Amino acid sequence: MRTAAPRARSRVLYWNSSNKTDLGDAVLCYEDAKIENTVPAVAFCTSCGAGVCAAHVREGVMANVTTNAVGAPTVGPDRRVLRCLACH
Repeated sequence: MRTAAPRARSRVLYWNSSNKTDLGDAVLCYEDAKIENTVPAVAFCTSCGAGVCAAHVREGVMANVTTNAVGAPTVGPDRRVLRCLACH
């Protein structure tokens, strides 16, 4: 039985106003990674799970309603959802 080769991890460097900061094994934005840019992700899409940067994230609100087996549904405060461009 063969084992899979370990994946190479990419290291991300983020330019700060004063110096360069090593982000280590940061998650990258999927949309930017498709065009070979290395932009760190700031959130995960709640629908597909892709990492998204601030330029590609879309924020929305979802009603928080739980269906009960018996009786009226339970209504809670609205939830914030973060989605990528493909799922928005």
